[in-house]
Amino acid sequence: MSAVLAEIDLVPPAFHTGPDWDYSRGDIAADFSDSLGFVLDPEQRLVLREMYAATGPGCTYTTMQPRWATMETAAIAPRQNLKTGVAKPSVLCDVVMFGAESVIWSAHRRKTAMRAFNDLAKLIEANEWFSRYVRQLHRSTGSEAIEFMSGARIEFVVRSEAGGRGETNAKWVVDEALYLTAEQRQAMQPTMAAVPNPKILYLSSPGLEESAELRAIRDRGRTGGDPTLSYLEWASLKKCANPKCQHDLGEPGCVADDEAEWYASNPALGRRISIEYLRATRRGMATKPEKFLIEHMGHWPEGGKSGVISVIRWSACGGEDAIVGPVTVVVDLELDRDGQAWIAVCGATAAGVPQVEIADVRRGSSWVGEKVEQMLADHDVLAVGARSRGSVSSLVPELKLLADDAGVPFDKIATGDFSGMCGLLYDKVRDGEVRHRNDPRILPALKDARRHTVAGAWEWERTKVDTDAAPLVAITGAHALFLRYRDDAADYDAAASFY
Repeated sequence: MSAVLAEIDLVPPAFHTGPDWDYSRGDIAADFSDSLGFVLDPEQRLVLREMYAATGPGCTYTTMQPRWATMETAAIAPRQNLKTGVAKPSVLCDVVMFGAESVIWSAHRRKTAMRAFNDLAKLIEANEWFSRYVRQLHRSTGSEAIEFMSGARIEFVVRSEAGGRGETNAKWVVDEALYLTAEQRQAMQPTMAAVPNPKILYLSSPGLEESAELRAIRDRGRTGGDPTLSYLEWASLKKCANPKCQHDLGEPGCVADDEAEWYASNPALGRRISIEYLRATRRGMATKPEKFLIEHMGHWPEGGKSGVISVIRWSACGGEDAIVGPVTVVVDLELDRDGQAWIAVCGATAAGVPQVEIADVRRGSSWVGEKVEQMLADHDVLAVGARSRGSVSSLVPELKLLADDAGVPFDKIATGDFSGMCGLLYDKVRDGEVRHRNDPRILPALKDARRHTVAGAWEWERTKVDTDAAPLVAITGAHALFLRYRDDAADYDAAASFY
């Protein structure tokens, strides 16, 4: 790690770890940025010094010796502070000064990747002297890239599980790293294996509960001692005076109202972010102060083991309420044909909140038709559903026939529809707008859950997990179908839970 910087207006990061170094090309990159009219803050210069620290002079992406001091650099700070401002001029410097032949800028959302491309295109077009290095700006949708006279390229992509395979990349910019998944890393990182001296740059605001990859980077960085990672994180570490503080506006000793901590966690405060803006934002987020702490003070929500819905948030939705009205029924089978079949229902509590429950689970599938037929005869069922693909697809004809005979709609849930259903359940759990009865049979799948990306959306991963997601698939479908069909339900007088 470098010595203390001389800039008196530098806001030091709360965590700053990495191997010691005596030489860095970071100031070359920072001066290059200044020459483009993109003048960096001292904190951004600090990140560049860490990112381009090297074992000796003359280090580039093509040298085995000297080497970059670390292969990975992570810069984490609240939004709108320093992150992409570091990366934008640096990727141009990577190509024209440090020998990178291919740079990939990846983001979770297309609009974020395109914003980075458009900003760099404007920077290039505003500097006629630099334009001589650039052969073409490729603006075709989905193929945005900057091509240089040398043949080098900077490509802007949306991360996926297949992205990058078969390519060779010297640098990988992971924008929005809070959304990075293990599958995306597995697809991209091998593309750097043949590069003599590669580099990964992670840029992010604090992680979400499900940010397993970024949380692992954070834990490595905060602990220190990792020879492959240079880590810088800006955040408030101060605790509230009252350990049980609810962060209500004006609560005595609450860190959320400590403006000195605002400055500590927001290096751009007083430069690009005004104190008046943060004061107004604090008041505007008074009903959800935890969001202010995350978005503007660098706090991390504590997550469970789950890579999607945290056990903490799921548990917060648990209770002893009963379903007191009609329900929807969804069936799913584990991928192993000798595994278990799950039947889930969703109805409403007395307060009108949707509640999901496991109605039955048994090994095999021969019993499912008889059980669903019994449920249709004994209870008020709004709709029956099952996925259109996977093991359960073999039961679709029988389930549809049973629903038709009972005069109940049957939904064969296609991939596109199911992706939306997964996002819907995630949102409702996050916002506390769904209930369950703390069924322990759901927890193993919940803890092991992972996302499977499908056409820019996601659904439950079925193959790369230790615990089959069948119970999650069933409750996800039942929940979505209930929200779809509940307006068709007649008044129903039930005194006890459906199950």
